[in-house]
Amino acid sequence: MAKVLLVNPALAYCSWKADLSRPSPDSVFIRLGLAYLAGALKARGHETRLADLRTLSGWEEYAEIVKDFSPDYLGVSIHSVENAYAVEAAKIAKQVAPPVISVAGGIHPTMFPGECLQTGVFDYVIQGEGELSFPDLVENPSRFPDHFWGETPDLDLVPFPDREIWPDYRQRMHREPFGLEGFSFPLPMAEIINTRGCPYNCTFCCGPGEHQLYTRVNCNDKRIPYIRGRSVGSVIAEIETLMGKYGIKSAMFHDDQFIVSRRWVEEFVHELHKSGIVKSGFKWVTSSRADLICRNEDLVGRMAEAGLALLIIGFESFSPRILRWFNKGTKVDDNFRAAAICDRHGIKVWANYILGVRTDTGWHKEDDLLTVAGALKVRPVHFSPALYTPVPGSELFGFYKDNGLIDSSLSSVEDMSDRGKMVMKVKGVGYPFLESVMINDSVLSEMAGIEEVMKDYHPEMGDTAEEEYIRTKAVDAAASIIRVLHGRARKLGERCMSLQMGRATLQGPVQTVSMTPDDAMDRVLSSVMVLESFADQNAGESVKGRISVVIPVLNGGTKLGLLLEKLGRQKKLSGLEVIILDSGSTDGSLERARASGVKVVEVPGGKFSHGLTRQFGASMATGDYIFFTVQDAVPSSDYMLYKMVRVLQNNPEVMVVSARQITNGETDLHSRWTAEMTYLSFGLGKDMKYAMRYPELFDSLPCRNKRAVSFVDNVCACYRAEAIRKYGFAAVENAEDIEIGVRMIRSGDRLGFLHSTGVYHWHNMPADYFLKRSFIGVKSMVEILDHPLPPLGSLGVNSLGDVRLRCGNLYQAVQMSLDGMAGDAPLTQSDMLQFLSRMNGAMQGGADAHRTCPGGSPALEAILKAVGALDENGFDRSALRSNHLVVSFVEKVGSLAQYLVASAQPGVTSRSSFADAVHKTVAASAGELLGQWYMKLATEDRQSEMEPIRKMLLKGVCTG
Repeated sequence: MAKVLLVNPALAYCSWKADLSRPSPDSVFIRLGLAYLAGALKARGHETRLADLRTLSGWEEYAEIVKDFSPDYLGVSIHSVENAYAVEAAKIAKQVAPPVISVAGGIHPTMFPGECLQTGVFDYVIQGEGELSFPDLVENPSRFPDHFWGETPDLDLVPFPDREIWPDYRQRMHREPFGLEGFSFPLPMAEIINTRGCPYNCTFCCGPGEHQLYTRVNCNDKRIPYIRGRSVGSVIAEIETLMGKYGIKSAMFHDDQFIVSRRWVEEFVHELHKSGIVKSGFKWVTSSRADLICRNEDLVGRMAEAGLALLIIGFESFSPRILRWFNKGTKVDDNFRAAAICDRHGIKVWANYILGVRTDTGWHKEDDLLTVAGALKVRPVHFSPALYTPVPGSELFGFYKDNGLIDSSLSSVEDMSDRGKMVMKVKGVGYPFLESVMINDSVLSEMAGIEEVMKDYHPEMGDTAEEEYIRTKAVDAAASIIRVLHGRARKLGERCMSLQMGRATLQGPVQTVSMTPDDAMDRVLSSVMVLESFADQNAGESVKGRISVVIPVLNGGTKLGLLLEKLGRQKKLSGLEVIILDSGSTDGSLERARASGVKVVEVPGGKFSHGLTRQFGASMATGDYIFFTVQDAVPSSDYMLYKMVRVLQNNPEVMVVSARQITNGETDLHSRWTAEMTYLSFGLGKDMKYAMRYPELFDSLPCRNKRAVSFVDNVCACYRAEAIRKYGFAAVENAEDIEIGVRMIRSGDRLGFLHSTGVYHWHNMPADYFLKRSFIGVKSMVEILDHPLPPLGSLGVNSLGDVRLRCGNLYQAVQMSLDGMAGDAPLTQSDMLQFLSRMNGAMQGGADAHRTCPGGSPALEAILKAVGALDENGFDRSALRSNHLVVSFVEKVGSLAQYLVASAQPGVTSRSSFADAVHKTVAASAGELLGQWYMKLATEDRQSEMEPIRKMLLKGVCTG
């Protein structure tokens, strides 16, 4: 018996520690090919284990898995875009477990076996399928050359996939993989594949690669494509097995084309009914082509009756020129007819389409206008645009390569894999134009009535000549797109007006203003902020210039060691120096830093200041770019600094670029929720640069907009050295990054943000920490961003005693409502609704107001007692109705509940995790009110009345 470690190197599609709570097929779905191999190996008595890089924290954890398992064989399944990760995985395995025999398989090794062997890290390459030949190789490697064709299996005889090679498989089945607006599948969901291969020859995709992957030897001893499927009985048996073992309620069929054989589908639909699977409520999703749907409407109707709820259709384009260039074999009218057929039978449509295609006559805007308008016309449940990316193995790859049209950025695996990323892929394509017209799912939620807007667009082609159709219909398509974008902007303008009017109502009488929604739209979207994509040339080259990394440290612990190691592994840099600013560490941080070869500067005790200490570090930096981070942040990839500096080099008007703080499965619920909500509320959901069109209007913006357009985050921020020399960090207690960002924006400079990279960073801290952070944050918002304080007097808050009463009452009301929410039992939606109902009941003085809940949050109770918010007098229920904190708290927890439902976390999140998040929300609310009261006293020069509390709340928490 051999020990075999299988590796899924799919980091090109997502990140390390991929967050299963975020709906995404790339992070949720397993790789069935590896599951089939595991099943075949186990059937022959071999021990298998999986290293799915998406679930790991980095190469260090991967190396520990290899070392712990000590495999005899390593099997790596490789797609072209993840080849670099696969090579690195094999290289590390060879270093950690030298006797291991490494084997490469999958579509990339099938097409390029010599390239894989030349890396020196693979001993064997199996071309084609491996369920029969890989176990044979494991049992007798001397029989095989270094690369060979795997034996073609009978799919009905191959063991079912061993899905539990993923230790978290049951958790994955309960994750919503699609995240579609107003539409979801019943969970748990499983993945199944019926057919191997695709009979079509589209020039843009890796179909030729699949024709090599799935083959057989014919009577003339030649290898030919072999497209075949499993028997209906085998598929039905697998569904029934999954229903019995896991209770699945839905399935994703991963076939390239589900309707390859009409007879097979007819039999399958019949057996779904006969077996009782349809009656159980089973739903499914699969893929097909527009022309097949048009030729088989009756069959599609029967598929719908048998549970088909979502059909992924590869429309690819709504321009006849691109459909011809792609050798798609479909017509523009087929696309519209297919969507109408699905609509008639109640099947939702997922629309796949491609923008930015350059043909032999060049790139034409008209093609993309027709495609975007066509996607709008079919009204899918999900818009899935991709920017055309030449794929190795496709017929068109040779055309673009031979003509020098492939941009150098495609040498980066990360850039090539993300076909939705707005960076240059093919030379001569206008990507800024594509960004201006690209439609995403937000139109489904932000704007109703697309059908009404598009009713005057009649895109039927009929017998119209291709050139004439493109010339005339592109004008109509552009007009339709403009109407949709205008309607969406109008909605945003109306919402902005509504929010502004509501704010004015709180602050005083509303004056009548002459402003239409269109005026609001123009002001908000044109006159106030400038939001643009980054220019991104020469993305494949190493960045030029020296980079200085500055890290303030106090007892950095093991996280500091991991940070330094990851910094040392950053790629495509010309020069790097690391400067540690230590404020008196006693845990070995100094020794650990010096051992890694970085520069260590000791900051005298008591002299630390978030602004001045960083300014001191910048003064010692010799780099052209200065990157600031913190001791417990860890870069998410080895290309993080490269990406940030590349942005600055290609966008000389940008002074500083910040990147995202990323959470993962180890992060507590409160931190995951607040991190996601923060970026969403600031509009930082993509890579962008931003500025004020008229900087003098900055002080007229609402506080949230000020924070968004001046966003800088020194947890992960890279500055031009000249920007630091020009502005410098101010002598502030905290929020030095907010302060410098405001000064830059007021001066008319541009700032940048990268959502696509960043650092893993969060605070798994007790609830009292969040109370202190919230208290400190109010001061920054008021002093730096001029955030108006709420009318505390009109809210009944006229003394420190009122503040204490509201904070204590909120905590005690929450404790009563959390009755029964302890322990690790799975959280349900019913639990959340019951909690909110009890909170409302407590506010109304109902029966639930008399509940008691022992325990709670010791850390939060301790800090509330310390500030006098909890005393021996007990709970004053009569004050709940007038407690504004309770009202705002219920809204926040409602948002938390929506987040949990949207990310499919009920049933996976524990009750104790929910209670912990609730306590931290209470803490943040209490800290905010304490901070508001302190700042009110400061404006009246009475802050000394709260000085003991202020000092207490500054202890034990980082104020940056």
